[in-house]
Amino acid sequence: MAKKSRIAKNEKRREFVARYAARRAELKDIIRRPSSTDAERIAAQEELRRQPRDTCATRVRNRDAVDGRPRGYLRAFGLSREEPGVSKRTPDPSRAFASPPGSLLRSFRRPRHPHHPWGLQ
Repeated sequence: MAKKSRIAKNEKRREFVARYAARRAELKDIIRRPSSTDAERIAAQEELRRQPRDTCATRVRNRDAVDGRPRGYLRAFGLSREEPGVSKRTPDPSRAFASPPGSLLRSFRRPRHPHHPWGLQ
């Protein structure tokens, strides 16, 4: 379980990102647009620099929805790997055996012993 203060800080960052997202997109568009003048570009960079740090989406941490664990986060589920029964293997059960059987056999681990029935591959 993550500290409640860290979870709260991350939620606050999410709110900041949502609040400033439109204005940040406008400023970045001005900076990237080739038709912008140098003065417009510099003004946009200054305004972007003056915004709070937490308005940048890269500062938001992906956390487990259940206990807030920051490591081992699986995007497909919104959970960490520590939850019982969760693995990265197949997020979509309908695609479990979409590949041909030959590639399925190749996906298994190589045998560790030379006298294994499949031999060394």
